[in-house]
Amino acid sequence: MTSEAVLSGICAVTRNTSIIGITGPSGNGKSTYGEVLKAAFESSSLQEPPQDECRVTCTETSGIIKWGLRQQTRLGDDLREFEPLMALGKYLPDHMMEALFFTWVRTYLGRFPQTRLLIVPGLPRTIAQNSFLEPFMGKLVVHIRATPEETRKAVIRRYLSTLPEKRRADDAGGEKIFHERQAEYTGLTLPALSGLNGTVLHLDRSESLRTRTSKALGHIQENGYLPMVSHRAVNRALWRLLHCPDHRVNKMIDHIENPPPVPKLVTA
Repeated sequence: MTSEAVLSGICAVTRNTSIIGITGPSGNGKSTYGEVLKAAFESSSLQEPPQDECRVTCTETSGIIKWGLRQQTRLGDDLREFEPLMALGKYLPDHMMEALFFTWVRTYLGRFPQTRLLIVPGLPRTIAQNSFLEPFMGKLVVHIRATPEETRKAVIRRYLSTLPEKRRADDAGGEKIFHERQAEYTGLTLPALSGLNGTVLHLDRSESLRTRTSKALGHIQENGYLPMVSHRAVNRALWRLLHCPDHRVNKMIDHIENPPPVPKLVTA
């Protein structure tokens, strides 16, 4: 449980920042989707004045965990004890995720206080983690839905397309770890989403990336869940997506949806 003093400090650094959490089953492009949303908010410096833009950051939960594991602190020591558990497809316990996330947020927003929108793929995963989003000035949770078979294929695709030295330990764990991760998602994440009401936007993995991005931006534009992101910034992001084929966001989407073929594994 966060102390009042800690929560007060968190509220102080997040008072000018809204947040989008992106959740869903493993391997279904949460981080990719976060980067696409971020790209939609980024101007082309040749066409638009950068000072007129909304500063957006996208940092996935796994990146925050890796940051925590590098810290030579008590928190880092505690996190390293949970590495074997996470390699088995288990979620980091809520009390550890809370301590880590709030430490990272204070550090990052302390360095970059001009951040107006923080996109965090992989959060929230549990009912308790939803409370991590409360100190921010406005929140939206995007849930990417996918069937177990779609998820299995996505995990295999991610494993095969990743360099061996960068592959996730839980991706290499086979069927047992896959089912463990699915059980965590079904038993912990889905119940967490059921209580979010209007602040959660459900999107289907089967829809195109451009369609999902358009729906999210339209949802933000229509409902005003993110008060620190100006209406003008959202309008521009949606306009770039729909009318600027040469903008980075559309080039990124085209590359993701039409990737080069994954080379087949050569077995002896």
